[in-house]
Amino acid sequence: MDAYYADAPPAAYYAKLNSSKVQVCCHPINPIPIGIAIRKNDPLRAAVQKAITSLYATGAMRRIVAKWGMASAVLFLKK
Repeated sequence: MDAYYADAPPAAYYAKLNSSKVQVCCHPINPIPIGIAIRKNDPLRAAVQKAITSLYATGAMRRIVAKWGMASAVLFLKK
């Protein structure tokens, strides 16, 4: 294969798996934020928000992204 086009996360993952044959050539084009949609009154809303906040606060989100080789493909909206 000479070229492959994909969203940034799978492209970064495939490049990590096949680093001798595949490389990501460009920066993401028009990256968009991705989120989790939950109804306002959903009883799990608070627990999901708490879990996501914890992932950022503990650095787990960055470790997960690094583990899957997506550090250059992910734009963190929270710091």
